Parts: sequence; C-alpha cells; structure tokens
Amino acid sequence: MKTDLLLERHRREGAELTAGSPPLVLSFGEVPDEYRAGTEGAALFDATRREALELTGPEAVAFLHRLLANTVKTLGPGEGNRNLLLSSKGKVLFDFELALVATERVHLSLAPGRAAGLLKALDTYHFSEKLAFKDVSDQHAPLELCGPRAAELVAQVVGVAPP
Repeated sequence: MKTDLLLERHRREGAELTAGSPPLVLSFGEVPDEYRAGTEGAALFDATRREALELTGPEAVAFLHRLLANTVKTLGPGEGNRNLLLSSKGKVLFDFELALVATERVHLSLAPGRAAGLLKALDTYHFSEKLAFKDVSDQHAPLELCGPRAAELVAQVVGVAPP
C-alpha cells in the first residue's frame, strides 16, 4: 500500500491523526467549522492513498466497454464515470472511477490495495486486443474537492471550469 504522500505536511499543519497504521487525518481543528466549509463552501480531502491503472491503445475503450457495467465508448476526452467490473452472476468484483484521458488512454482510480487484483482480472479477458495495461499508482496522487463552491474554486485556481 502507498504511504500517504501528504502525511508529513498534514502533521506540520497540525492535523489530528488516527492512531492506526496508516494514520488518517481526523481533523485540522474545529469539526463544526470543517463541516460548514464542506456544506457551504468547499472542502479538500487527501485521497493520495488511492491506486490507479492506465489502459492505452486503439482498442482500450472498446475492450472496457464490453466488460464494464457502465458506458465507456460514449465518453469524450476529459469525461468519466463510476464503473464496475461484475462477475458472470452480476456480483460486484471491483468498483472504481474511470476517466477517458484521450481517445486511446483510459485512467482507472481505485481504493487502496485493489489495483493488482483488477489488473489481473482485466488481463484474463485480454486476448488479441491492441491495448496495454499499466499500474500507475506511484504516479497517482488525487485530491478530492467537495462542496457547493468546489467548481467555482477549481475554475478560479486552474483557470478552466471543470466538466
């Protein structure tokens, strides 16, 4: 499992951490103020423990569209969705966020400890399709911005409105 890329920064900023391993952030101060920020403004969450896979190649989108529960081929670059890999009986094997980065590049973001299993599962269905799988967890450090003013804040900081 990845170590928290921001853990030392959280400590320096005075975060209250759990006693478990790995430590998780409980709070940076007054919980009511944090709650208000998330419900009235925006709250930033550290999701850097998440893992990621990348599928590339001219048949990556079609391959995933045939296997997954949600659409892939109708997405345009920069779009994404929650998706599932199901068993033959319809049971959820893996859940993840899928993003179409480019026409031949798909990014999957998963809960910690799930990338290797999904990679193996997808590889069992890979026969002659022109695509490649890669675990890119070490290059994946997502942050989650939530709240009613999140999109406004992204546009202000990045200069582009989120989709």
